[in-house]
Amino acid sequence: MTDFKMVVEKQNGTATLWDQDSYLGSQTYSSGGICGPLAAKWMSARKLGQSFVAEMSQQEAREEVMQLRMNQNHEGDNFVANYLAMFGLRRAQTGYYKDNVSIGSVMANATSGYGFFFIGLLQEADDKPGHAFAVCSEANSYQFFDPNFGEARFGVAEDARKAFIDWFRLIYLHLNGPAVTEYYL
Repeated sequence: MTDFKMVVEKQNGTATLWDQDSYLGSQTYSSGGICGPLAAKWMSARKLGQSFVAEMSQQEAREEVMQLRMNQNHEGDNFVANYLAMFGLRRAQTGYYKDNVSIGSVMANATSGYGFFFIGLLQEADDKPGHAFAVCSEANSYQFFDPNFGEARFGVAEDARKAFIDWFRLIYLHLNGPAVTEYYL
């Protein structure tokens, strides 16, 4: 059992594993990586009620993510908002944090009501890569997506918060720099 699945199941969730390395294959990207575009694609799949993993097996979806990566280079921070607008989601709130953000507070906000959250975290040094996550909160359903490992689903918000915090502390504690959160309705 993978660490991701173990952390999720410890908090009464179910995990759908996703292997970003298998998806990327031999393709290379700039130092910015592809986690942001994958998180945005996951949010659009959730909005449409589709399985992200199943959809990503289709060539069109893979090309869409590649286009999102190019858009990220040209549109900067607006690439997620511009993309999700095509699916009827509008950015309702943005939070910028200059220093280490409390991941517990971020997850409390992300699971406190209905909507989607895009979370971008950076390392303290500007030249170090960061990572992006996505969260979807619906009635009695709370999910988060780590583009490196997969999707986690929970029936209780507190279980989702605890699992995300445990996962963050296990794998991503080095992401202690600036952060951005975007809330979509």
